[in-house]
Amino acid sequence: MVIIWNTLLEKDENEKWLGMGSSELLDYFNASGAVSSKHSYGPQGHRGMSLLIFEASAIGFIAAEQLSSLFEDDAIGKEAWARDSHSQNSFVPGGQRQLYGYMAEKGDLDSFNQHAHDKPLQKFEMRSYQEVVLSQLTQMSEENQLLILYKNKVEKLTKELEVLRGSFNTVGEKMRKVSEENRIVRERTKLHHKEIKEQMDEQEEFHRKTFKLVDDVRKETEEKLKMMQQEREETNQYMETLSAEYRQSRNRLETGSASILSQQKDTDIYAEERKLLKHQEQRMAELNMRQYEEKVKLEEEFSAEFARLMEKRNPH
Repeated sequence: MVIIWNTLLEKDENEKWLGMGSSELLDYFNASGAVSSKHSYGPQGHRGMSLLIFEASAIGFIAAEQLSSLFEDDAIGKEAWARDSHSQNSFVPGGQRQLYGYMAEKGDLDSFNQHAHDKPLQKFEMRSYQEVVLSQLTQMSEENQLLILYKNKVEKLTKELEVLRGSFNTVGEKMRKVSEENRIVRERTKLHHKEIKEQMDEQEEFHRKTFKLVDDVRKETEEKLKMMQQEREETNQYMETLSAEYRQSRNRLETGSASILSQQKDTDIYAEERKLLKHQEQRMAELNMRQYEEKVKLEEEFSAEFARLMEKRNPH
C-alpha cells in the first residue's frame, strides 16, 4: 500500500474538509496498477490522507514500490512531506495541491485508522519481504521456466502437427487421385463390358438369323422331298397301270424300265440330299451350341477377372 498525502480540496459549508474521491484518485494514478483506494476522515472531515491499495502479491508489492520510488525521485516522498506539510511548498504554481507519497508503514496505517470510529478499519498484516516478494518471485521464476518449457513443447507439437497435417493432405490427395483412377477404370470397364455385350448380341442375332435360314432351307427341302415322293408314288401307280401293256412291246418295256430307273435314280439323289441337309443341320446346331457355350464361358471368365480387378482396386 502507498500513502498519498495532501489530497484535500476545500471546506464545505460546515467548515469541514472535502478531499479527492476514490475514483478520482484511481484515475489520477491509473498507470500505477492500484486496484482500490481509501481515505482517512477525522472530526474536521477529510484528513488529506489517502491510501492506494495494490494486489496482495509480489507483483502488487513491486508496483507499489515503483510508485514510491517515483515519488522519491521527484523529491515528493516521505521526507519531503515531513518538510513541506506545514508550508506553502505543498502547493504547485496555479494553486493546486502537490501530492506526496511513499510506501505505507505500520505507523502510517495506525494513523490512517485513528479516527475511523464509525467506519471499517483498514486491515493489514505485517509480513516479511522474503515471504511476500522473494518467495513469490522464486515461484514465479520456476513457473516461468515451466511456462517456457511448456511453450517449447507446444511449439514442437505445433510443428509436428503441421507436418502431420501436411502428410495428411498429401495422403488425402493421393487417395483422391486413386479414387478418381478407380472411377475411370470402372467407367472404362463398364463401357468395355457394354461393347462386348453388344458384340455378343450381334453374334447371337447373326446365329439366330443363320439358324432360321438353315431351318427355312430344311423346310423347303423337306417340301421338295414330299413332292418328289408324291411324284414317285404317282409314277408307281402309273407303272402299275402300264404293267399290263409291258408284254406287248419290248421297246416300250425297255423305255418304261429306263424311265423308271431314271426316276429311281433321281429319288435316290433327293434322299441323299435330304440326308446331307439333315447332317448339315445337325452340324450347324452343334456349332451353335459350341459357340453359345464358348460365349457363356467367356462371359463367366470376364466377370471373374473383373471382380478380381475390383478387389485389387478396392481391397475393403
